[in-house]
Amino acid sequence: MRIRFRGFFLFLAAIPLTGFGQTNSQAFSFGDKGAASIITDGSGSVTVGYGRVVPDGGQTTPSGVAILGVRYGAGLISEAGVPASPLIQNGRIYAEVSPNGFSGRGTDIGLAIANPGAAPATISFTYTRSDGTDLGGGSYTLGAGLQNASYLDQAPWNLPVSFQGTFTFTSTVPIAVVALQLYNNERGEPLITTLPVIDANAGANSTPAWLSEIVDGLGWSTTVILVNQTETAQSGTIVFHDDSGNVLTLTANSTTAASFSYSIPKHSSFKLQTQGGANIHVVGSATVTPDAGNNTPAALSVFSFYNGQAMQTQAGVPSNLGTAFRTYVEATANPGANGGYDAGIAVANGSGSQGTVTFELYTTTGAPTGLSTTIQLPAFGHKAEFIDQIFPGLTLPFQGVLRVSTTDLPAISVVAMRIRYNERGEFLMTTTPPTNEMLQAGTAEVDFPEVATGAGWTTQINLFSGVTNQATSGTLMFVKPDGTPFSIGTNKLH
Repeated sequence: MRIRFRGFFLFLAAIPLTGFGQTNSQAFSFGDKGAASIITDGSGSVTVGYGRVVPDGGQTTPSGVAILGVRYGAGLISEAGVPASPLIQNGRIYAEVSPNGFSGRGTDIGLAIANPGAAPATISFTYTRSDGTDLGGGSYTLGAGLQNASYLDQAPWNLPVSFQGTFTFTSTVPIAVVALQLYNNERGEPLITTLPVIDANAGANSTPAWLSEIVDGLGWSTTVILVNQTETAQSGTIVFHDDSGNVLTLTANSTTAASFSYSIPKHSSFKLQTQGGANIHVVGSATVTPDAGNNTPAALSVFSFYNGQAMQTQAGVPSNLGTAFRTYVEATANPGANGGYDAGIAVANGSGSQGTVTFELYTTTGAPTGLSTTIQLPAFGHKAEFIDQIFPGLTLPFQGVLRVSTTDLPAISVVAMRIRYNERGEFLMTTTPPTNEMLQAGTAEVDFPEVATGAGWTTQINLFSGVTNQATSGTLMFVKPDGTPFSIGTNKLH
């Protein structure tokens, strides 16, 4: 979506690399634990649209993440990692519109929808306040092959300002959807965070949700966002743990406690924000435990850093639990230098017993690097390090796939982040979500509902083998909002 600031478009970050020309499609092929990555070169005028990832016949669908960024003038301001979106028909997102809407300071949500199919999509939608009040709704038709991107307080959604709650949609045909939270900070700069789009057909469960990264104090704060994906009220507790697994006492929503209760009306949401003003810096994880007889809400943590003048960066961490994860990682030769970047990994133990977690690193061809390490993780413990700290012998620059697994714990929670330093020497964070290796790979296409390039806009797309024994091939195609193909300059990263 085009993000406006003082009448000008802000640009996605560009990375200078050697190009290989204009194309409206790009073939990909890699083996188990392999990956492929490209970035648009930002040449020409601004063009927006969406990306289609279509596996070849008999092949499975790869995992993927697109990294969108925002550049204002010569400086990189923000990046957001957007996972490849499966096609869905019923979904719900957390929704918030500040008193100033998308054009002023505060929060707004941008929604990008792509309809890659051959039939028009009639999208019915409703919005519900956090107190459970259904406020309104409507209907919108997106033609076959088309894409639309707009903020929630813009047409066709037209949510009111000063809104907090949920946005729920139902489509007559499968569509791809991404939600991006925009926060215009005190300097008038936009920070972008990806929000999960909850598939309402996925069902509910009562397993506690685990958020693998929270930060508080010395300018840091964490917001926990819960979305009730059901038609029944939900209640439970939120507890924060430090690296050693100890329960943290924090101040959030003006209350100091070791445990915070939540209550969410049907198809609504709940927001808990830590104060972040303490002189002690703590990191760790959070668990969301439903009360007896309740389902677990969809959970997200968004941690932010305020540098004393403005909110500098934000990153969203969705909940996950499993025994093995894979994620695409990359780091430059000088990750701490201006313009450099590194991969950070956080893992949390979602159980009351101590266990081991193993990290293994593979090249983009799927070949083992020979680098592997195992750590002990205490009950409810947490560990967060950069990729070159986990593997001190790693030669940078590096691009490849990281596997994080356990054999003696019932579950772990994992998140990967890209930490990048901009031209002002400020660090920026974006989440690059891992995939659960134990899931079954599908064969249907997935989409990146928002792609932008030109006049400084770029989009980096990383595809990788996300599940056990997955080798695959296919085509990545770029489509304009009007459904026609568009050619973009792209650069290979490896």
